[in-house]
Amino acid sequence: MAKLAYILYNNIFLYSGLIIANLYYRLNLFITTMSKIVNRNLAVFFLYCLISIGYFGFPTLAHIQTRYVGMGFDPLYFIWCLYWLPHALIHHLSFFFTRYMWAPQGISLSWANQIPALSFIFSPLTLLFGPIAANNLIAIISPVLSSFFAYILIKYLTKSSLAGFIGGYLYGFSPYTFAFNADMNLYFICLIPLIAYLFFLKDDGKIKTVTYIITTSVLAAAEFLISPEIFATMIFFGCLSIIVSLFLFTDERIKLYKMLYYSALSLIISFILISPFIYNMLITINNIPGYIMPPDTYSVNLINIIIPAPIIFFGGAFFVKYGFRLFQTASYIGIPLIVIVILYAIKEWKNKSGQFLIIMLSIGLVFSFGPYLHIMAANTNIPMPWFLFYKLPFIGKALPLRLMLYSYLIIAVITGFFVANINKNKLLNYLLIIIAIFFIIPTQFYFDGNTHMPPFFQNGYYKRYIKKNSNVLILPFSNFGYSLAYQAYSRFYFRLAGGYPVSVPESYVKNRAVNILLNSPNLKDADKAIADSFSRFIISHNISDVIVVRGKSAYQPGNDNLHPYKSYKSILGALNVKPVKIYGVILYKISHNHSRPKQNMLK
Repeated sequence: MAKLAYILYNNIFLYSGLIIANLYYRLNLFITTMSKIVNRNLAVFFLYCLISIGYFGFPTLAHIQTRYVGMGFDPLYFIWCLYWLPHALIHHLSFFFTRYMWAPQGISLSWANQIPALSFIFSPLTLLFGPIAANNLIAIISPVLSSFFAYILIKYLTKSSLAGFIGGYLYGFSPYTFAFNADMNLYFICLIPLIAYLFFLKDDGKIKTVTYIITTSVLAAAEFLISPEIFATMIFFGCLSIIVSLFLFTDERIKLYKMLYYSALSLIISFILISPFIYNMLITINNIPGYIMPPDTYSVNLINIIIPAPIIFFGGAFFVKYGFRLFQTASYIGIPLIVIVILYAIKEWKNKSGQFLIIMLSIGLVFSFGPYLHIMAANTNIPMPWFLFYKLPFIGKALPLRLMLYSYLIIAVITGFFVANINKNKLLNYLLIIIAIFFIIPTQFYFDGNTHMPPFFQNGYYKRYIKKNSNVLILPFSNFGYSLAYQAYSRFYFRLAGGYPVSVPESYVKNRAVNILLNSPNLKDADKAIADSFSRFIISHNISDVIVVRGKSAYQPGNDNLHPYKSYKSILGALNVKPVKIYGVILYKISHNHSRPKQNMLK
């Protein structure tokens, strides 16, 4: 009996030791494998970061609080939006309406695309470093995230890290991204491949149903809170892809019907999550703008698919003289990428997955042509399929050119499969890929904006001369100046009489002088009637301070040397107020209730 107990005792320890050793071996193998995967993914992420900094980081990062990534006036609005949401939350304000823009009446922001998801997620950066710096960091990290999530998707589909890396680059650093680098709501596109990746994981049974539904719901809601336009087109193309799949993959229709059900359920939950925003949009639906930019103009020009626009480094400058505009960069694919797509189509058309990708790419391209086919500067008046959609509510508001987003994602996936399946002529095929990448490299200086911020704002001197929450008019006005950036940089210290011209109060439009200012940076030759109209506007809108920014301040394409003071001298003279030149601005104190600046501080 004692001997039997001894044997059992030793065997228990032996079996326990074997079990522990086996668990240790498996755990060590798992950790080693995961370490390799994580290290590889981190390396890819780091490489994308270096590329993004190279394209967008210079010289902006050296002046991160006064320069901004992007071109023109649109980034200034998103800089403003980045600080508006945390400011509204801290001060218990409704972020659907603001009086800090177009004061004192204010405007509804329900249809103004105020990127609340990005404002909320990046609010710690905004509060720590300011909205201009936060904007620059978002602009640099956005293509990195887009590339990385596309890399994860393509690597999963192709089982090749190299294919994922190249395909991810083509998506995150596509001509679409370069074309809309001024619009945060349009270039922050990393959620599209991530949602697609989750779809394939669920379709292959790699994640649970509840996980898929909850995660997809949150991501879809976040996409709406970044860009309702992309949210609408994402649903549109998602439905089209499922319809095409049902026709092609007949053997998997049961799985596809289940995925359709799960996706629809996710969409319903996302609508519940964003219901407060939808409610505010519906009650202010009369404020919805029409076509701010005409769909006919913002459609893919057939010739631009192979001819680069100005932002593209290789050949873009040559074609400027032919009238190609910057936004047409989104149309560009380039001959080498077209060759890769054709080679893939020839080889893979026999496979249903190949047919699916080519059909979806064709649909994306054809829809992006807009309601009518355009060749060069000519509208051929030949109706295109988008003609059936562009007058519909909501989806019809999407500009056709922006639908190229989905074409580039499919091109990235196709290129990934092309790389993964290279067996013959490796040298020639890899050379073709390198040339294709070279053909879409951007010209860096198009991404460097400058607020020309005067010391008056940059060094906080405005606090000595302006009363907090007073109504301030800054010239150059609205989209001809940088007033939104100055206000956001001051952390909404004052209310701005002016702003982003997406929804202008009637009192502004009806005033003759202000109506001219909205459409022109120059009132140099204004007559007495216009000057008197300007004076009435100042009084009726309770404006206490008028600030004219000196030097290179006026934003006007091709004319940064416009002298603001000379341009507005004729209307400012009607105020009968002695101007004070101080710290890079000219200040007109309208209200006598505010203290005058001390003489020894004037410059």
